[in-house]
Amino acid sequence: MVSFYPNILQNMSSMSDKALKCPLCGSRALSVNGKISTKEIILDYNNRLGIDVSSVFKNLEEVTTYHCRECDYKFYYPFDLMGSDQFYAELSRKEWYYLPWKWEHLNSLNYIEDGFKLLEVGCGRGDYLRELKKHRKVEVTGLELNHLALEGNEDLDIRLESIQEHASLFPDSYDFVCSYQVLEHLSFVEEIISAMTTCLKPGGQLLISVPNNDGFIGKNAHPGSFLNMPPHHMGLWGENSLKSLERYFPLKLKSLVKEPLQKIHYGPYHHTYLKSLFNGFSLPKSIYFRLRLHKLAEFVMSRRASKIIGHSIIAVYTKA
Repeated sequence: MVSFYPNILQNMSSMSDKALKCPLCGSRALSVNGKISTKEIILDYNNRLGIDVSSVFKNLEEVTTYHCRECDYKFYYPFDLMGSDQFYAELSRKEWYYLPWKWEHLNSLNYIEDGFKLLEVGCGRGDYLRELKKHRKVEVTGLELNHLALEGNEDLDIRLESIQEHASLFPDSYDFVCSYQVLEHLSFVEEIISAMTTCLKPGGQLLISVPNNDGFIGKNAHPGSFLNMPPHHMGLWGENSLKSLERYFPLKLKSLVKEPLQKIHYGPYHHTYLKSLFNGFSLPKSIYFRLRLHKLAEFVMSRRASKIIGHSIIAVYTKA
């Protein structure tokens, strides 16, 4: 993805801290939210996934997390740490990385009607679009930057172009524009959201689904937390930052839905819970597992999953 926007990234990365602006709202009301050692990130990727990300960070010792006090968006800096096509190709080989039909996809059916003209931004190999057509009679188009998305997908209208390019060609064209787990990977979010909004007809709907950092993934306590950092994630979304889009784009928030805890996320949620419970003390944790209390915890999670805030959050807007 990086190669499509070299000028944007070069300009953003050359900023001094004083000139730094929020990539969502443009405010300079920024606070340092934390710093992360790049050595730790590199080590986690090597040890847990067998992926070498050292070339991403070059001579950089720390990654800084900023918090915008205007829109409540949190983001990583420098901006040029986004994962490459090769990085995502390696991740996609992991069976757990991409599920073709998820909670957020099923939830989208609440907003999509027969006859809609729909655009998905970052459609991958088109799994969602293909499944959606089984549920709704819609005309679908997908945008993707990875050429592998075209292989074997002649039955779908998938285009190798950015949303900015598409918006310049097809303004006010779609009843529904959606992106699932896309914006958190990008630095230049204002430009992306603006282009998605441009593609919508007046009164059309925009659906954005992103990881919910108000929930357990935002606590950075579980073993997979490095996936919530560069080069995988560049932004940290939550309820307030999604609500703030009404102030900066011609959008009216229609719905905000938090994903309940899914079975695939029991493990990460459990690790986060244990971190807060034992606060780093190894003895009680070892007793906890020896007594098989983790099995009891898994049972309780399964019974209460619908009441626990899970991985993602969906925001649906109407274009003014």
